[in-house]
Amino acid sequence: MLDAFDFSEIQAYLNALEGAGRQLSFVELLELLMSGKWQEACTLLFDSVKTALFAEFSSGGRIFVQLLLIGIAAAVFANFTSVFEKSQIAQAGFYITYLLLFSLLAAGFLNGLNIAMRAVERVTGFMKVLLPAYFMAVAFSGNAGTALVSYEASLFFIFVLEKLLQLILIPMLKIYIFLVLAGHICEEDLLSRMRELTEKCIQWGMKTLLGAVVGFQILQGLLLPYADAVKTGGVQKVLSVVPGVGQAAGAAMQLLLGSGVLIKNTIGVGAMAILALICLLPIVKLCTFMLFYSFAAAILQPVCDKRMVSCIAESAHGYRLLLGMVLTVCTLFFITIALVCASSNVSYFSG
Repeated sequence: MLDAFDFSEIQAYLNALEGAGRQLSFVELLELLMSGKWQEACTLLFDSVKTALFAEFSSGGRIFVQLLLIGIAAAVFANFTSVFEKSQIAQAGFYITYLLLFSLLAAGFLNGLNIAMRAVERVTGFMKVLLPAYFMAVAFSGNAGTALVSYEASLFFIFVLEKLLQLILIPMLKIYIFLVLAGHICEEDLLSRMRELTEKCIQWGMKTLLGAVVGFQILQGLLLPYADAVKTGGVQKVLSVVPGVGQAAGAAMQLLLGSGVLIKNTIGVGAMAILALICLLPIVKLCTFMLFYSFAAAILQPVCDKRMVSCIAESAHGYRLLLGMVLTVCTLFFITIALVCASSNVSYFSG
């Protein structure tokens, strides 16, 4: 049944993804899911990323060690120069070490921002090559109207998402980390309110986008599938009254719709598995950096200047915002596929 659909663009996109230890076959994954071999499907997914997955902890460990060394050096330097009365050496030493910390945290956050952006680009790129085949399967299951509207809406939301990230969220994330780093140079944090406002705007933007997409999918799921079900049911009733072949034609159409529903749901589950796979590595990277930054702040707090500790801790919070952005994008498309899968089953069961 899967031979009727063209997955060549999806497979070409998966082959172009970096970080895979083993080449992942989309058709093979769908065949395993359709036959109920969930353990083999999970093994196939895990084998494709396990090498890159465990490699992320070493890169996070290097940053953790660098943060500790800078913090300990600043503490030693401050305590050593404090023996000189009325000396500006301690203050100059703080600014030197803080500039080193500033450079390390800024470079690390920009790297994390690139990781998050690549994850979003991969997710949206996969959705662009998935949508034609997936919504063709939705139409094949007797939901032509749902497939048409959902396809156009999905492309529109992808466009809005890309523009929102490029024009609003990414610049605001850069402003946030600059406010974190610049606000802790002085004894008193003069930029804390501005930093909190920027953080709230980022969170509101992501929640608004997620709410708009979920709301639209729920509304169209309450209307379009039932309209398609009425049309499909009408065709079945007309075929069933044809003398001689009516019963056989109705049974054949029901079998055809059942096959379409099976294919549609299998492609949907396979697509969600691929989405999880694409997001897994960036999520692990961002979580690793966030945890190591938090550990470094906790270890350095008893011995290091409180401004450095606060700077490291709030940089970890910046990674949490990046993590939230990746999870929001992934959840958005997860919900889109899941709602279309669930709502478009109406045509088959109503028949």
